[in-house]
Amino acid sequence: MTFSSRLLEARAFAAPRQQDKFTPWARAVVAVGKHLYGDEWEFSEKAREKYLPHDRVADIEAEVSKRYPAPAVPKAAPPVGGSFNVGKPIDPALMARIREAGAARRAERDEYAKEIDAALPPYADLAATNDARKARLLAAESKLFGAVLNKHLPAYWYADGTASEPSLMPIGELVKEWNSTGGGNLTRRGYIWRDRAAWHVYLDTAKLADAFPLNPLRETAVGSISLDQLSPYLQLMIQVSLEQGVTAHTRTKPQALGDILRNEAPKFGLTVGKGNDGSDITKTWATQLGKALRWPDARKGRAEPGSTRKG
Repeated sequence: MTFSSRLLEARAFAAPRQQDKFTPWARAVVAVGKHLYGDEWEFSEKAREKYLPHDRVADIEAEVSKRYPAPAVPKAAPPVGGSFNVGKPIDPALMARIREAGAARRAERDEYAKEIDAALPPYADLAATNDARKARLLAAESKLFGAVLNKHLPAYWYADGTASEPSLMPIGELVKEWNSTGGGNLTRRGYIWRDRAAWHVYLDTAKLADAFPLNPLRETAVGSISLDQLSPYLQLMIQVSLEQGVTAHTRTKPQALGDILRNEAPKFGLTVGKGNDGSDITKTWATQLGKALRWPDARKGRAEPGSTRKG
């Protein structure tokens, strides 16, 4: 059988020197992912390169093994000068009971596997879920790499087996790894191979939490006016404008801003729909709000480069 491998291997989470001060690359990626996607992250660190049919079989087997683990094989030495059961034939009745117990356990195991199979979504749905997880994982890795590259977040490295503490990592080494192998060892295993040694990459824990807080604070006021005194539409527009960093130079299409507004709308108690269903915000209405987020200059033919359509 052919199985696909995880994009971020389990061993990346077992990096040495895991202290409060330093966070291994793999755990930092998860922190960034949870910051970006919240509950939507949903174990995206377990994303596979591609979800294959045999992966579903492996998932079922892994779940079954939790309830029916393989029996432990006792480790014992035979008597000195002889072997087990010398001169002591095995009781046929005992062997029969062992065989019956084994058959009963296998039957229970097979029945439980059928239950898991029936409960799991179809292969196509699992493959789609994996693709979404993969996209989130790759986005989180790119965001983390960008933060280090732009010097918003210092990176450290440590050669496995040495007595020294992790030291500040030259950004050039990180860029070299990212460009030469697509981040191969780094993104899969959390280390860079240099001088015949695995150099594990870490981030400063405190600065990581500052740059990518797990529970980002929302704006609560505009000047002296509390946001809860404003309409949900205004609250939504203010938050999206701040999160997207909308400025006078923003040329994001209003349709794209509208999509973001619709995705965020439920967080402000607004329902999304077609309009004739009693919903609070439609695609057309969201696009109009997206236009209102931009500066007036953005509507003078410059919002959509290459297009003759006015914003």
